[in-house]
Amino acid sequence: MLVALTGNIGSGKSTILKFFKEQGAATISADEIVHDLLEKNHIKKKVVSIFGPCILNCKGQINKRALANIIFSSKEKKDALEKLVHPLVYEEISRFYKKHSSQIVVSEIPLLFETNKHSEFDKVIVVFCDEKSLFERLKNRGLTEEEVKRRLKFQIPVEEKIKLADYVIDNSEDFEKVRKKVKEIYDDLKRKKGCNGSFK
Repeated sequence: MLVALTGNIGSGKSTILKFFKEQGAATISADEIVHDLLEKNHIKKKVVSIFGPCILNCKGQINKRALANIIFSSKEKKDALEKLVHPLVYEEISRFYKKHSSQIVVSEIPLLFETNKHSEFDKVIVVFCDEKSLFERLKNRGLTEEEVKRRLKFQIPVEEKIKLADYVIDNSEDFEKVRKKVKEIYDDLKRKKGCNGSFK
């Protein structure tokens, strides 16, 4: 069974993914895939050709904060980066799923609905949290309020994502309540397991 885990920036998707791994799911993160891709020389060269050498740090690595500042200020630049990396991300998820197809595979994909891939998964889980928690978490990551608002503008409102979800997790609550919710969902997924995702 192939399951997508999504939600807007700052909702705590990575924490939820860890909780599913604790339950026994095979897990993979699109953000981690992108991180690895940007360290590959041939990908890095393509990214630099789009954005220029200003996105490189003193060690010649891609400065993700500088890159983010550019793409969240220009839809054209954002679309160019996504056109490059998104197909590679889904290819990696597909490979991972084929290796673990006997298990419940949970894939953390922040831009699932934005890339219109939700129909290719057996189930979709949407994570959300209250605005105060969201801004606090992102502030702790070093983002300003203005940067957070700018990034959220590029994402589909979480209320719309919730309408399309099979499961919803409120990550504003304490960890134990959230862990319990994850277990409930995972137990339900195990009961429903049997169909295979259409992801190719």
